[in-house]
Amino acid sequence: MVGRDTQKEQLLNEYKKSCSGHFHAALISGPSGIGKTRLTQELQLPIITHRGYFTSGKFDQFKKHLPYSTLIQAISNLIRIFLSEDSEQISYWRKNIGNTLGDSGKLITDIVPDLTLIIGPQPPLPELPPVEARNRFDDVMGRFLACLASKKHPLTLFIDDLQWCDDATFGILEQIFDNPHEYPSFFLIGAYRHNEVDKSHRLSRLTRKIKKRQQPLLEIYLKPLGIREVNQMTAYILNTYSSRTHALSKVIYQTSSGNPLFVNESLRWLHSYHHLHLDEDGAWDWDSEQLQHAKTPASALDLFKEKIHRLPKQAIELVKIAACLGARFNSELLALVANSDIITLRKDLSEAFSNNILQQYKNQYSFFHDQVQAAAASFISQEEKLAIHARIARALISTIPKDSNLEQLPNLFSIVEHLANSRLPNQSKASKLEESKFNYHAGMAAMEALAMGNANYFFHESKKLYPNKLWDRDYHFLFSLHKQLARTEIALGNQSKSEQYLDALLKQSRSDIDRADCLYEQTASLSSLGNFRKAITLGNRALDYLSNQIPKNEEQALKEASLIIDELHGEGSDIWSQLLNMPESSSRATQIETAIYSELIPDYYLAGMIPQLYLAAIRSARNCLSGGIAASVIYSFPTIALYLQHQDRYDLSFRYEELTFDLAERYPDTFGATRGINGVLWINSHNRQSPQQIITLCEQNIHRGKSCGDLYNAGLSYAPYIWHLITQGADLEQVVTISEECITFSNKFNLHLSSGLAESVLAGWCDVIDNTRPGLGHDEVGRKLRKWKRDKHVVSVGSYYTLRGISHYYLGQHEAAGRQLEEAEPYLRGLSDNILNRLWFVFRYLNGLAQPKNDTPQENELMAHCLERVKTWAALGPILKPYLSLMNAETEGLNCNFSEARRCYLDAIDSAHEAQYTLLEGYLNERLGKLLSKAHHRYAPFHIKKAQSLYLQCGARAKQAQIEQQFNLLLSNEGEPARQAVSLENRLDITYLTEATRNITQQTDFEPLIKTILQSIMARLGAKTGYLLIAEKGMLSIIAKASKQHRVEVQMQRNKRVNHENLSDAIINYVLRTGEMVVLGNAQQEGAFTTDNTVQKQVLKSLLCLPLIKQNRVLGILYFENSLIESVFTPTQIELAQTLAAQASITLENSLLIRNMAQRQEEIQKLNDKLEQRVTERTKSL
Repeated sequence: MVGRDTQKEQLLNEYKKSCSGHFHAALISGPSGIGKTRLTQELQLPIITHRGYFTSGKFDQFKKHLPYSTLIQAISNLIRIFLSEDSEQISYWRKNIGNTLGDSGKLITDIVPDLTLIIGPQPPLPELPPVEARNRFDDVMGRFLACLASKKHPLTLFIDDLQWCDDATFGILEQIFDNPHEYPSFFLIGAYRHNEVDKSHRLSRLTRKIKKRQQPLLEIYLKPLGIREVNQMTAYILNTYSSRTHALSKVIYQTSSGNPLFVNESLRWLHSYHHLHLDEDGAWDWDSEQLQHAKTPASALDLFKEKIHRLPKQAIELVKIAACLGARFNSELLALVANSDIITLRKDLSEAFSNNILQQYKNQYSFFHDQVQAAAASFISQEEKLAIHARIARALISTIPKDSNLEQLPNLFSIVEHLANSRLPNQSKASKLEESKFNYHAGMAAMEALAMGNANYFFHESKKLYPNKLWDRDYHFLFSLHKQLARTEIALGNQSKSEQYLDALLKQSRSDIDRADCLYEQTASLSSLGNFRKAITLGNRALDYLSNQIPKNEEQALKEASLIIDELHGEGSDIWSQLLNMPESSSRATQIETAIYSELIPDYYLAGMIPQLYLAAIRSARNCLSGGIAASVIYSFPTIALYLQHQDRYDLSFRYEELTFDLAERYPDTFGATRGINGVLWINSHNRQSPQQIITLCEQNIHRGKSCGDLYNAGLSYAPYIWHLITQGADLEQVVTISEECITFSNKFNLHLSSGLAESVLAGWCDVIDNTRPGLGHDEVGRKLRKWKRDKHVVSVGSYYTLRGISHYYLGQHEAAGRQLEEAEPYLRGLSDNILNRLWFVFRYLNGLAQPKNDTPQENELMAHCLERVKTWAALGPILKPYLSLMNAETEGLNCNFSEARRCYLDAIDSAHEAQYTLLEGYLNERLGKLLSKAHHRYAPFHIKKAQSLYLQCGARAKQAQIEQQFNLLLSNEGEPARQAVSLENRLDITYLTEATRNITQQTDFEPLIKTILQSIMARLGAKTGYLLIAEKGMLSIIAKASKQHRVEVQMQRNKRVNHENLSDAIINYVLRTGEMVVLGNAQQEGAFTTDNTVQKQVLKSLLCLPLIKQNRVLGILYFENSLIESVFTPTQIELAQTLAAQASITLENSLLIRNMAQRQEEIQKLNDKLEQRVTERTKSL
């Protein structure tokens, strides 16, 4: 390449970065023929060196509505590369791709059939509503692309001519850029013509979004070559000196304008007209004077036109047809359209191939360049173009087998495109009808590929073309067409347009079942979008057509629910066995009605319309008993269990909960099973199971939802997961981790409700109980609350206020807690009987005890009710038992019964400890410590210190700081190092620090000391591996290596120098020479050591390297690392390690002195022994 050295270096550098295990991307822009594709070819050698893969696809300007066309082309090319590898590698890909796709492989094999040659035929998948289907496809396609790249085999994907990219492919590209961390070792390169992409183009919007997020993106703009570079290129092509080609280059530059492709073609033109020739010595020669008068073409397009014009007449006719077929086409199709055979075709096109107008690969032909195709197209008049496209369409249609499924035709989209390009102004009705039907089938095929934008385009074309819109003549076709239009519009977010088509459907439908069916589709779509108020309205319109609308009046709904329940549980009735053994429903009306109820149940729950929720679920069960069961009905049974819970009929409630699990096994990994189990997790499971059991079920259901495509309920299953982590209180940092995971997942698939629930936890709980977090600002929280209230997301609002109230209670801020819990009360219906609802009753009671001034009859009645409810729930299972013990202890404490209160607190501590409720156990110890402190009891400090230790253990940093501040004097009086606690910002475990210091200072023997130092520091450090090195005689030696699994194991290592392959020489030498500590959150991406070989080879992430210094002399180095987790060393851990390292330095120096003295004494003793031996020997000789 000439004149592109800088751009080549930039691209190679980005590729190297992706090879280190990260996602990187580049966009190359410039005019046609400027060398964008040629620049990417410079990666071929580095790709081979890194054992990587390269694949590419190119968009066709005449096929903009073919979904995923270029992505399919690129993936198919890659699959062909895989198929050329040995059996071991194919086995690797079969396992890797198979594990990644799971049961969802058919989504990919449907658009990339060649993939079945590796992973085999794939099982069918259940149909989903449009939004869920779109999300499922995006998730599976994303995981599929990610699994094709690895550090061992980096992948480069090059997509050319992005200016013509279809919407479906753009959706995939946006997903990749939205989640770059999910595509390690993946290098995405795009190329486009900058003069065909304006500010409103989707690519421009994507680029702006990437820049705003500061994501890795290299942008390269290729300018035309200057006269100097054109001269260099000309000399290179002619294999001569650049000093000879100045005059020739000026002529070429006039035509090419510095475009590399046209420089080459200009030379071809000059040669064809004998302005360039070979002399007797085989060197290129020309007449500079003659060149001045050469009439070169005025533009690059003219160059190619003249080239084509010189072809034989038959070749020109074939090239004209080829121009209408596209940039790439099948030779057999060209022969069919031209009414020729393959042998004759190849013969007629021989000069087109030899003149580089067309290229061939097996039976695939392609134009040498887009400009060549444009030049060929310029030979065709508009009338002739219409005729050629008509011939192509007829040829394609003639190949369709009889009675074939049109939606599965491989060339269906091509037929539609050519029919559109051959459309005449006075098109006949028969032709319009034919084209309309083909567009409809293309729309259905695009929907099957989940390309909703493309499908919507084809459906609109079908509607526009349909010649006679009389529904009575073609009812079923028009009904389905309008139904799909409404469906795709809602999937694209065009709700008003969707409603227009829906109104037409309702007006023209022949039956109420058809009308209900249409409304059900819309209800499901609106539910998926989180618009549950609108979904409730439409769902009830659908039920109205089935004469089963759910009453808006709550009393009516409850009355009907009660009557049906009594009917279902009549004497001798075993409804659970009946439902479990019920055959599948074959009634369309039953299926539609049951499906509508299934959609409405979560909508009613989230809207806080509980009586209607109960009735929808109970009707659904009755419906199944009369008409047959379906997977969608599973969701009803947790709700019926909830209805019975509220009546304290727990024996029946448990039967429905068990029925849910039984039916989920009958319909595994289905939409219905995911919804049903999610319902149990929200409203039933906390009756009898522990938080850890529920957390495990949540993890399983999240996986189930992701596998079957029900991402909406997978997202909602994060809520009970997080709530039970809070209830358990064992690891509050995990609450943050899972909440952020939920937000990332939800934002990826536009799941606003689950995202809001996780945000409410971060704002209401995490930001308060851990005051070291940056957290959301007051204005941001207010904005989110207003939005949740406006969108009727009562669960998010109720969750925020409830958790905020609980966190304020723990911090002793009882007035604030009271305000928050009062704010939460109106939203408890939206939290109907889930664990947060029950915790509200717990802490409303506790906070009421803490504010005895509110002693009114109404308050006393509420307090009694809270206590009664918690006692009932605690009797069912283990979850609330420790909390009830706290309530009893606080009640006794308020009654000033010291002995009974102490006993209750001790019982409650035992209960919390047994349940592993760390935060609650810490709080109970604090409360008992305060009780004992008031009585000047000697065990008060013990419980305060225990509380402090437990707060540190579970991550409740606000409580930890609070108790250290409140009881600093008390701890100091007990002989604890209060000064150290202050210097460590009141966050260190004083008991542990004292014990560790004592252990270190008590050791004088060298080896036990070394082990004690490593064990003491690593016990509270997030390191997986640690080393201790000693500086002796100007050299560093590794003395010991420690590794941590369940405990810290130390191995002494002698005579090993610092260049051990697992340690970074650069980091160790820096610490040794500067005496400064090094802390890296991700050693591969930050700091001064990112290029260090050991850092890259060992994939080092968290790293801490401490000098052991005594009197400005480095005695040794402590080296800790964790290659699994980033930023694992917290400021508290680092400060603790520094403190212990300082103490270790003192003890280590003493130990080294003792060891050295012992060694010297040993040497002196040996010398004395030798002297004595010599004296003895000499004495004997005398």
